[in-house]
Amino acid sequence: MLIILLALVVIVVALGIVQIYFLMRILRQVTSLYSRLRERALSEKAAPSTPAAPVTPVMPEEKPADIDVLAGGGGMTRALQALARKYFIGSITLATTDGLVVATSGGSDAESDAAHYSSAFVRGVAPAEKEVTLFSVNYRGSPLVGIIRSPKGISRSWMTGIEKDVIRILEAEL
Repeated sequence: MLIILLALVVIVVALGIVQIYFLMRILRQVTSLYSRLRERALSEKAAPSTPAAPVTPVMPEEKPADIDVLAGGGGMTRALQALARKYFIGSITLATTDGLVVATSGGSDAESDAAHYSSAFVRGVAPAEKEVTLFSVNYRGSPLVGIIRSPKGISRSWMTGIEKDVIRILEAEL
């Protein structure tokens, strides 16, 4: 009986140690996130930046494909894939202004694009790559950066349509 009681005490202590370990990891993550947000807020106060205007090379006016980006459900990834097909673009990624991917239509560069281009957009720096177009949408008070990879340029009217479709997707899927 004493051995069973001792084993139970050891198990409870071990579980307590595991809980403390995970709580410490969570605390480190929260502290790190708080520090980054604080640094960003301080840098924005010190030097307010205006976001870069979307880079929109002119392309011949065509009509987007007749695709309802919300048809069939399937989540945000499917809706962004439909949006990419509708506007004949390679890929689209939505990111927070601090570089985290919210959603993407696919592509192997989504995470690195989000980190690199959202930072560039916030600083007002236009992308060096001609196939990359940046835009901004505001969803429920949170600014998001859109990163489009497309071999051809995107007209202003198409950008307006893309932005409206992105907002529709966010409202339907989040």
